[in-house]
Amino acid sequence: MRQDNFPQDVARLRALAEQMRECAADPANERHKRLWTAVNDRHMIVPTVIARDYPAYLIDYKDELRLLCEDPLLRGAEWQLLTALYEWRHMRGHRVVEDVIYCPVVYSDRRYGIQQSHHYKPPYTDSVHFERQIDNEDDIQKILDAEITCNESETLRKLSRLQEVFDGLLRVKLQGVDHFDFRPWDDLMMWMGIEEGMYDLAVRPEFMHKAVQRYVDVSVQRARRCEALGILSSNNRNSLIAAAGYGYTDHLPPPTESGIGAKLADVWGDGRDQIFTSVSPAMTKEFAFEPAKPWYDLFGLNCYGCCEDLGRKVAESQTMPRLRKLSVSPFADLETAMEAMGGEVVVSFKPDPSHLAVTPWRKDRMRTELETACRLARKYGCHMEILMKTLITLDNDPSRLWEWCDLATNIAEGC
Repeated sequence: MRQDNFPQDVARLRALAEQMRECAADPANERHKRLWTAVNDRHMIVPTVIARDYPAYLIDYKDELRLLCEDPLLRGAEWQLLTALYEWRHMRGHRVVEDVIYCPVVYSDRRYGIQQSHHYKPPYTDSVHFERQIDNEDDIQKILDAEITCNESETLRKLSRLQEVFDGLLRVKLQGVDHFDFRPWDDLMMWMGIEEGMYDLAVRPEFMHKAVQRYVDVSVQRARRCEALGILSSNNRNSLIAAAGYGYTDHLPPPTESGIGAKLADVWGDGRDQIFTSVSPAMTKEFAFEPAKPWYDLFGLNCYGCCEDLGRKVAESQTMPRLRKLSVSPFADLETAMEAMGGEVVVSFKPDPSHLAVTPWRKDRMRTELETACRLARKYGCHMEILMKTLITLDNDPSRLWEWCDLATNIAEGC
C-alpha cells in the first residue's frame, strides 16, 4: 500500500476505518436493516427512527467532527467516517453502518441551465426577491436540454487511491447519482418570481402547463443520460431517500458490486413541490402531480414531499405511479393524513423541530407528539418512519438531539 502522499492522512483514516469496521460488525445493523425493509415494504414491525439534515456546527461535540486530513479526496472520506461514527455513538436510532467507504464519481451536470438572479428586500435581510427569468413561452426554452459528462479517468484515479488507503479494512464503492432533486415548482417559481408565478397559475394556466412540461422533459433527459453513462447508483441501502429515511427494500434489486451501473427502474425516485403548500388540492393535482407522471414512471418506487402540507392532498397524490412514501410534515394534520393514507403509502412523519430549539427544550411535548403518532399509526394501520430533520438551532446543546433519538427509538420500539 502506497503511503508516500500525506502519510498522516492515511494513518488517521485507517484508524477511523478500524472503528467503522467494528461498528459495522454490530448485530444491531442487521436488525435495523430488517426494520427499514419492513416499513418500506409495508409490513412494519415497528416504526423506524432517524435524525438528519443538520449543519455540522449544530451537533459538533468536543471536536469529534473536526477534519484533519489535508488531501481533498481523503478529507471527503474522513468526513464520511467521522459523521458515521458520531451518529452511531450519539444518535443511533435505527441507523445502519456498513463496512463501505464511497468514492464519488467525477461528472459534470449543467442541470437546467438557468442562472438564478435574486436580491434581498429591505428591511429584512432574509426576505428574497427573485428576478423573473421566465415570462413568456419563448423564455421556457431557457430550460436547456440535459448535458452531463463523466470523467472516467479521474474517477478511476480517485477510486484506486481510496482502495490503497482502505485496503484490508473497508470496501470501496463508487458513488454516482442516487437522487435528482426533482422539484418542478420550487424551481419554476424562483425563475418566474413567486408572486408572479402564483398569479400565473390562475390567469395563464396554459403557459404554466407548458413550463412544467418542459421542466419534466429535461428532467427525464437528465435521468436517462445518467443511466446511459452508467453513473446511476442504487439507493436501496443506507441512503436517505429525498426528504425521507433509508431506502432498504426487497421490492427493488440490491446495489451493484461496484456501486454504479443501476437502472432507473431499479431505484427510488423522488420529488417535491414545497411552494404548493398554499395551492389547492385540485390545482396541485393538475399542475404538479399529473404533469410529473413521466418522471415518476421512470422509477421502481417513488417518494414525494418534504416540508409542505400534504395531509389534505393524499387522494390527489395517488395519481403518481408507484408512490410508496409520502411526507407528513409538522404543518400537516397528522390524523387527517394518516386516516387517508392507511396502509397504502408509508407515512414519512416529521415531528416539530422547534421543540428542540428553545431552552429548556420541550421534551414532554415531543414525547406526546411521538406517542400520538404511534397511536394513530396503530389506529389506521399505517407503516411509519419518524424523521427529525430541518434543524436550525439546538441552542448550543447537541445532547438534546441525542436525547430525542433515544426517546423516539424507545417509543417506536414499544409501538
